[in-house]
Amino acid sequence: MWLRLLRTVSFLGLTAAYFGALFLCWSMPRLVLGLTEDDFWTVIPRVNVWQVMLFSIPTLIVGGIAWAVAWWFLLRDSSDETTAPASQTYLSFFTILGVVFTALIAWRELLICGELSTVQSRKEAEEIIAGLIGGVFAILISVCLLGYHGSLWRRYRRLFRQLL
Repeated sequence: MWLRLLRTVSFLGLTAAYFGALFLCWSMPRLVLGLTEDDFWTVIPRVNVWQVMLFSIPTLIVGGIAWAVAWWFLLRDSSDETTAPASQTYLSFFTILGVVFTALIAWRELLICGELSTVQSRKEAEEIIAGLIGGVFAILISVCLLGYHGSLWRRYRRLFRQLL
C-alpha cells in the first residue's frame, strides 16, 4: 500500500513538474524579450504570458518537491536491488513521454527556423526567437527525463532478466 501511494505521488508530481517546466520554457523567453501576449502556437489566441508563467512556477515547484520526496522514499525502500523503485510501466511511460516530446519539440523547432526566413516585422522575429530559445530548453528537459528514466528502465530490465 505504501509503495503504491509513493508511486502515485511520484507519477503525479513528475507529470506536474514536467509540464510546469515546459510551460515555463515557453513563457520565460517571451517575458525576457518583452512579449506579454502571444498566441499559443496559434491554438489559443492572445494568451497572457505572465499568467502562464505564474501558473507554471508553482506547478513546477510543488510537483518537483512531491516527486523528489516520493522518489527518494521509493529509492530508499527498493535499495536492496531486488525490486525496482517504480514499475516498468512507470519507467517506460516517462521514457516514452520524453522521446515523444523531444521529437515534437524538435519538429516544432525546425518549423520555427523555416518561419524565420519569412519574417515581416520585428515583433514576429522576437516571437520566433523566443520560441527557439524556449524550445531548446524544453528539449534539454525532455532529454533529461527520457535519459534518467530510460537508463533506470534498461537497468531494471537487465536485472530482472538475470534473476529469472
